Amino acid sequence: MSVYTLTYTEAWALALLLHLPVQPGSALADWLTNDVSPDLDQLPGTALDTLAKKGYYRGPQAAEPFSQGLLRALSLASVNAATLTTLIRVNHNACLVRYAQAGEHMVQFGNDEGGLSLHDVTPMSQVARTLLPRWFSVGINEDLRDDLPLGAFVLFNHACTLADLALGRSELASEAFSAAELHASFQRGTAWLDLFSAVGIEGVQPRAKLPVDDYIGMLITRGYLMPSGQNLLGLGTRGRPLAETLSASGRCTLTMTLHVWDAPVPLCDVLLYGNRRLFLLEYAAGQVHIQQMDRLDRGDAWVAAMLDQGRQAHYNEYRLPQGTSVPLDHKTPALRSPAIPAPAPPPAIPAPAPAPPTVIPAPAQPTAICAQCGNPVQVGMRFCAHCGTPYVLPSAAPTIILAPASLILLSAVQAPQRFALGEQLRLGREEDNDVRLSDQMASRHHAMIQRQGDQYLLSDLGSGNGTVLNGVRVAGPTVLAEGDIILIGQTQLKFSRRT
Repeated sequence: MSVYTLTYTEAWALALLLHLPVQPGSALADWLTNDVSPDLDQLPGTALDTLAKKGYYRGPQAAEPFSQGLLRALSLASVNAATLTTLIRVNHNACLVRYAQAGEHMVQFGNDEGGLSLHDVTPMSQVARTLLPRWFSVGINEDLRDDLPLGAFVLFNHACTLADLALGRSELASEAFSAAELHASFQRGTAWLDLFSAVGIEGVQPRAKLPVDDYIGMLITRGYLMPSGQNLLGLGTRGRPLAETLSASGRCTLTMTLHVWDAPVPLCDVLLYGNRRLFLLEYAAGQVHIQQMDRLDRGDAWVAAMLDQGRQAHYNEYRLPQGTSVPLDHKTPALRSPAIPAPAPPPAIPAPAPAPPTVIPAPAQPTAICAQCGNPVQVGMRFCAHCGTPYVLPSAAPTIILAPASLILLSAVQAPQRFALGEQLRLGREEDNDVRLSDQMASRHHAMIQRQGDQYLLSDLGSGNGTVLNGVRVAGPTVLAEGDIILIGQTQLKFSRRT
């Protein structure tokens, strides 16, 4: 597999020469906006010289002037709506890898002061096979499943460390420690909670507000800790499988974080392995969901589900690039951005005419409906912003037929699903919901739509990530109007009375 390294100037030059549709939030956009724009007058000629020395540019007379592998990787990095970060830790060693994802294809990338590094474009299925270490040998399963407040989970982690220290001090005679030691250890080792709270991480409270004594009582009640003599504590029966995993000498954690360009918070989960046990730790809104896995393929399914969330991510509306007229020292023939495999979903991007730097006008009111997905098509759009279907606007607005209210589940990979609205409809991940969402960022019981006369009201049910209506988080019962877009986790739905 090839690795391509570009300087800031070279990346800028290629973006201009190829009219790359660089989208806000993409890997390339994030990197290009971290520094001052270079001098556009001298940019292309200088950059082509350095690209030629690296073997990425073969000259204007070549059948393929630029390396096709580089251009595919750069094109994907300019339109990816999802970024996956993986961090694997074994003892005191760590390895971090980042991927830009567009549809079912991904490109590994990295950047620092020296430049931007891109690997070849790789199918999502191939990446999935490399993320979970195959040396994980799962042989013990007590089927532990529970939900703990973040503070209580962190406190238990400190309790495990103190139990190990007590065993060492007593030459394996006792693992008991005092509640005072646990308090002191927690205060010393959790300054990061204050930092996370200060920057607004949802559900994280500063140490001063955490009810540590209540957490100790909760851990004792649930069997994670147990009294062990006067004012002493030890590990409880229920918490021992997790404790032995957290304290394992060869403990390994795999953290996967999925950033989607318009999601309010990233999706972040952890796989914990040690002593032949495997746990999935899911964090949402101040709670840690603990799920022990009995087989390694359960972990594979978790990885696949995370990547599928990234596959479904797409921009509500692609912003077309507008070129800059730049004189070139090289007589370069007209260049085309190579087709990247299945960017999600991107529509066909026509070559735009040269114009001043990009200015994105406010979207106009919809005047037509896409025949493929039923979404409104904006004035001047050549394609549907939701499903990518090419569209030619009619001379007059279409006839709108009112129908009983319904909720349309939009998907980039299948035809939209329509759910009729009765007196009420509940949405979430659990099977007892009226609409079950296969979305890890959705809560078990996430939101409710209730009828009130001729109106329908949307309410959030105390979900971790909130319910978003037309880009605004719902604070209380809100009346729905025709065409309203509801975002639950990464799932997009539309309220409609049209047939």
